[in-house]
Amino acid sequence: MIYALLALALVTPPVAAQAKVTKPHVLLISIDGLRADRMHTYGHSQPNTPNIDIVAKHGTRFELAFSQSNESLLSHAAMFTGRYPSEIAWPDYRRFVLPPGETTVAEMMVAAGYRTGSFNAGGHIKPIFGFMQGFQTHAQGADFGSFQDTVPMAIDWIQKPDEKPFFAFVHGYDCHRPHTQASVFYHPFQDTVAVSSGMERKLKSRNWSEVVFNGVDHSKLYPTNQDIGRVWHNNGEQMLDPAHYLKLAAEFGRIDSSKLHTLSQAELVHLNTHYDACALSADAYLGFLFQALVTADLWKNTLVIITADHGEDLQDHGYTNHRAVVYDSTTRVPFIIGGGAVPQAQRGTVRQDLAEAIDIVPTLAAIAQITPPAVSRGEDLMAGPKVGQFAISQGVLGQRSIRSKTHRLTFSGLSLTDPQYLDTMRRTEFNEKHWALFSVKDDINEQINILKSDPNTANMLRAELIKWAESLHISTIQAPKNEAAERELQAQGYW
Repeated sequence: MIYALLALALVTPPVAAQAKVTKPHVLLISIDGLRADRMHTYGHSQPNTPNIDIVAKHGTRFELAFSQSNESLLSHAAMFTGRYPSEIAWPDYRRFVLPPGETTVAEMMVAAGYRTGSFNAGGHIKPIFGFMQGFQTHAQGADFGSFQDTVPMAIDWIQKPDEKPFFAFVHGYDCHRPHTQASVFYHPFQDTVAVSSGMERKLKSRNWSEVVFNGVDHSKLYPTNQDIGRVWHNNGEQMLDPAHYLKLAAEFGRIDSSKLHTLSQAELVHLNTHYDACALSADAYLGFLFQALVTADLWKNTLVIITADHGEDLQDHGYTNHRAVVYDSTTRVPFIIGGGAVPQAQRGTVRQDLAEAIDIVPTLAAIAQITPPAVSRGEDLMAGPKVGQFAISQGVLGQRSIRSKTHRLTFSGLSLTDPQYLDTMRRTEFNEKHWALFSVKDDINEQINILKSDPNTANMLRAELIKWAESLHISTIQAPKNEAAERELQAQGYW
C-alpha cells in the first residue's frame, strides 16, 4: 500500500540528493471540496486518508480550521491573498476575479527567492480567473479533474534540480461532485450489490446531486443540465447559478411526492460512501507525491500544508453541494502543516485555535523569511496560538457567518453586493428569517437554531461580526467582459 511505503520512508535514509537550498521547500495542497469530518485524520470511521494521517501524525493538525467561503473561486482567492473575498473583488459570483493588482502568495514567494509552480485541475481557479499570478510554471490537468493528472506533473517539476527552493501549489477536484472522479478504487467502503445500477448512473451525472433536496430526487423537473439554472461569468465561463438552490428549496413540498423519487436510506448511504471513496482516491495520489519527495531527498526540507477550499453538505441540511449553505459541513476544512521542515516542537501536535485560509499567507511569509503584503490579514500559525478568536466566512448566496470554538452565528437574506447589507445587520432585530445561532459543541450538525434561547451569545457574536464588517473595504473591481467569449456563446444559441 502507498501509505505503508510513506511510513517506511519517514524513518528510512533517502537514497538520492538534490541541490542544497537555504530555505525550506513549500508544498501547498488544496483538496477541493473535502470537509474535515469526513477524513479518518479527523476521526471519521472509514480509513480513507492513510497518507494524510501519517503527515498529520508527524506534523501539526488544526482541529478547527475554516475556509473564507463556501465556493472554490472566492475561497482560493482568500487563500492566495490573505484577504477576505469582499476585499479582493466585487463580491458578485458572476463578476468575481482575482485582480492583477492583488499580491498573491506565489508573487510573494518569488520575491523571497523561490521558483514557483501551479498544478491545478482547472475549474474556477484557472488562469482566466486570475489565479496564475506569480507562478513561473503553470500546468493544468483535465478541467474539474483529479490529482491523477496534477500529481505527476508536480512530481516532474519538483524533482528537477535547482538551487532555488520550490513553492508548489497542487490541486485536485477528487472530492468535488459528481463524486465519481478517476479513482484507483471501486467502492472500497460498501457492498453495493443491493443498490440499483440506476443510482450509479445518476452519480456519474455531473449535476444530479444538485437537484436532490431533503433526500428527494427532483431530476424529473430538470430533464437536461441546461434546465438547471446557469449564469455566465463576465469572462465567458458558464457557471451554475447558486440561486438554483433557493428555487429548489421553494419547490420542495409543493409538488406531488408520488411524481418524484425519495432516496432510500441505502441510496443515501451509497451517495455518502462515494464521497468517502473520493477522499481515499485523493489521498492515494498524494501518497505518490509524498513518496516522490522522500525518494528525491526533498521531504526532510519540505513544509507541506494540506487544506481544502470548502467542504460539502452531504444532505446534512438538505443539499448535496457546498454553495447553498454556510455551516461546518461546507466551511470546516482540513488544515495540516507537515513535512520534514516542521520544527521539532510542533510535531505530533493537535491545536484547538481557529485556523483560517487567510492564515496561509502570513505563515508562508514567515517560513520564507519575508514580510507579508501589508494588506493581508491572518496570522502566522507557526508563531504560536492565534490571537483571533473567530473565523469569518462569506457565502455566495449572501450569507455571512462568524464561528467561535463553541458557536456559529449566521446572517442571510441579502446579496453581498447590497449597499444596505451592513446597515441591515446593524438594525435588524434577531429573527429567524435573517439570523441563526447554533451551539456546535452540543449540536455538531447545526440543526437547532438557539437564537431565542441564548440571546447573550447571539448579541456578542453579532457585535463581533459587525465590527469585522465595518473593517472591510469592499472592492469595486470586476472582471472585464470577454466580448469574444460572449459572441461565441451567442453563436451556440445560449442567448
